[in-house]
Amino acid sequence: IFSSMPFAVGQVQDIGLIFLSKIAREVFDKATASGSTCEEALATVLIACAAATGITGIGVWLVGRLKLSMYVQLLPLPVIGGYLGYIGYFCLAAGASLGTGLTIEGFGTWRQFCVLDAILWSKLVLSLAFAFLLFFISYKVKHVAALPSVLIAMPL
Repeated sequence: IFSSMPFAVGQVQDIGLIFLSKIAREVFDKATASGSTCEEALATVLIACAAATGITGIGVWLVGRLKLSMYVQLLPLPVIGGYLGYIGYFCLAAGASLGTGLTIEGFGTWRQFCVLDAILWSKLVLSLAFAFLLFFISYKVKHVAALPSVLIAMPL
C-alpha cells in the first residue's frame, strides 16, 4: 500500500519458511526437553516464530528505509550460490522426508535410504513421479485449474 513502486506485491516466501521451520523444531525440542507440556511448547514456538518474523520485517524495512539495498550487490557470488545450494538441499531433504516418512536431519541420516526395502523405494519413486507430474503441469498445461486439480487429487 505504501510502496513507491506501484507493481510491488508482498507475498510469503518459501525460503523464510525453511528457517522458521528450523526455529520451530529447535524451540519445541528445547521446550519439551526442559519439562514443558506440549501446549506450553506450542505457545513458545508461536511466540518465537512471531518474534523472528517481526525482527526480519523490521530489518528488511530498515534496509529499504535507509536505502542500503545497493550494498546487497556487494555480496560475493559464492555466498549467494552457497545460500541457494542450501535452500535446494533443504527442499530435497524435506521432500524425501515427506514422501517416505523418514526423518532427515543431516548428511549422516541419508544412509537410511541405502536399504533394499520395497516399500521405502516405492514411496521414493511415487514421490518423484508426483514431483515430475507437478513440474510438467506447471510448465506445459496452461489451464488455470490444472495444477490445483492435481494437488487436490494427489492424496486420493
